[in-house]
This record gives sequence, structure tokens and C-alpha cells, in this order.
Amino acid sequence: MRPIKVLGIVALLAMGAFLSGCETMEVAGTAQPAGPAKPPVVQLDRVEINHIQPFFIAPRIDFKDCNNPGKVGGYGYTSTLSLAYVFKIQNPNPFPVMLDELTFTAAFEDFDVNMPTVYEDQWIPPGKTNELRVVAVQEAQATIASLSVGGMAAERIKKMGTKQADLVKKWWDTIGDMAFPIQVKNGVAVFQTPDGKTVQSTFQGVFPPPKK
Repeated sequence: MRPIKVLGIVALLAMGAFLSGCETMEVAGTAQPAGPAKPPVVQLDRVEINHIQPFFIAPRIDFKDCNNPGKVGGYGYTSTLSLAYVFKIQNPNPFPVMLDELTFTAAFEDFDVNMPTVYEDQWIPPGKTNELRVVAVQEAQATIASLSVGGMAAERIKKMGTKQADLVKKWWDTIGDMAFPIQVKNGVAVFQTPDGKTVQSTFQGVFPPPKK
């Protein structure tokens, strides 16, 4: 009986050492912030057309395409434009950070036309770069109305010798060729560190990039 007891004690000791080693490995593998977090770098990489309808202002019902334009009605949607803003987010820290919230103002030819906000929780590994795709939809009539609010936009359009509806139609007709600058302004991204602290980044950009 004694040899069996000795072997049992040895087995228990070996199991205890194994579990202790596993616990040590788990703790050592957890990345913890060492010092203040650096703000991640957010850059506009490109803008893509996600979806676009031919320009029309009168509300349409059951619009599908040019061959199936639906019916003009007293309610419904005017033509819509959907753009994808693609961002590169680089984490300069030696620990991961989590994107919690991102917002910015979208502008066509420096006219503010949209203000997307996304709550896209994603972890960015230390020293790595993630890609974030933000799809923003806008409607023709609402875009025209936004250019009529406030004196600065209206006055500038008047000096350009055009009207709000004509300017928006030009955007709809030429955006496929990226014929005018699309700006990202007043961008703010909020991140969380592994220990629950918050770090904030600001950003801006333009697409197509200005020619050097």
C-alpha cells in the first residue's frame, strides 16, 4: 500500500505544478497598458459609391431603375445616394485598443451634406492597422434642403450663379467620375484601452487626394 500512496502524492504534486504553470502562462499572455495610451491614427483611405439612383426630386413609389422608375406620388423617397467612406485605423500602442465610436461631417465641395456616426466595436491589435467601412445614405431632397438652411451656404451658392437643386443634380450626375472633392471634416474617434480608459483621436481628409 505504501508505494501506491507515494505514487499518488507524486501525481498530485505534478498536477499542481502543471496547473500553476498554466495560470502563469495565462497571466503573462495578457497585454496590459504600460504608460499613457497614444491616440490611434485615423486616415481616410478612399470613398466608394455603394449605390446611386438617377437624380429626381418628386417622390417616387416602387422605383427600381431607369427602366422601372415607379410612380410619382405625394409621398415616398426622392433619389438616394449611398457612399462608403473607407478608413485606415493604425494603433501605435504596444497593447490593443477598441474602437468604440466614430463620427464625422461629410462635405461635397466644402458644403456639409451629411454627418455619419457609427458605433463599431472592434479591437485593433498592437502596432497593427484595421480597415473600417462607413456607409452613409443621403436623399436628394434632404440634401437640397440642407443647403437652404443658414445664410453662408445659400449666399455662396448664389455667388456661384446656380441653385441648390442644380448643384445637387450636378453632384449626382458627376460623382461616378469623382469630379469634385469629397471631404471628411471634424472627425472624432473614441477608443477604449484594456484597462477601461478612454483615448480620443481627431481626423480629416479629402478624396480624391489633392494633386501635388
